[in-house]
Amino acid sequence: MNPTVKAFQLGSSIRWENWRWSCILRNFFVMNKKRCSFLIILAYISATGLMQACTNEPEPQPATTSSPNAITTNATRLTSTSDLDADGFPDASELDDETDRRNFRRWFVSIAESQLYKEDPAWRKDDHDCAGLLRFAYREALKQHDTKWLRHKPFLVDAAIADVRKYNYPQVPLLQTKIFRTREGKFAEANLADTTFAVTALAAKLRSYNTVFFGKSLEHVQSGDLLFFLNTGDVKMPQHSMIFLGDSRRPANIANHVIYHTGPRDDKPGILKKLQLADLMKHPDERWHPAPENRYFLGYYRWKILE
Repeated sequence: MNPTVKAFQLGSSIRWENWRWSCILRNFFVMNKKRCSFLIILAYISATGLMQACTNEPEPQPATTSSPNAITTNATRLTSTSDLDADGFPDASELDDETDRRNFRRWFVSIAESQLYKEDPAWRKDDHDCAGLLRFAYREALKQHDTKWLRHKPFLVDAAIADVRKYNYPQVPLLQTKIFRTREGKFAEANLADTTFAVTALAAKLRSYNTVFFGKSLEHVQSGDLLFFLNTGDVKMPQHSMIFLGDSRRPANIANHVIYHTGPRDDKPGILKKLQLADLMKHPDERWHPAPENRYFLGYYRWKILE
């Protein structure tokens, strides 16, 4: 066949196919006019949204890291040797946040009361007396109560408590493990090198140098505060201490409980006791009555780190 004729026939065939398909598409559009319009609009909206998403800049996210100034301020606060309230403790070791104070109180009473039901092996036998209970609960309350710590606790009255955030024992600012003051005076940096602070202290020194007197009435007493009594006639334990358990949800009252260790007596190890203030007021020995008129009752006290 002549190449010219063949090319003409091929071109005619292509034009025919184009015309046929244009007719098919035109008829489909006429018959489905509404549906096609919807699809065209939908395609336009999608394309517009995609273009907008690609052209818009992402929203800036808030910074998650602390500023250098904030870090420096916090570090300075924990290493400062100031004692602005002149209570004998460096301000760095005091819990100045109300949430920390509340959490310390809750841990302190929970740990103390828990010894009544299941004694903690970490509480040494030679530390089983009234002051020993205070010291043990005090140290443990300041610790980080992680899984490892909880695993070694046989029983806890309440463990759903947040930790103290400012610091955790034994990394107590400046004091480290020597957290009990043993003599009077305002804090001085030289105290860190002498025997002013120690890892332990008797009941009399806990009262005199580690706590603040709050009076002999229940008016301002809170859960975790302490009671002290003169214990004349006992050279080994001239003062006796108790922990006011109370109820953090309600004002202190005579129905609230205290817990204490009797201390060793006549080669006996002594025991833990928990009773209401109302029952303590009925004790046959009036020296143990927590009453304002009782001269043996020294009053209610609060840890200095909470003030």
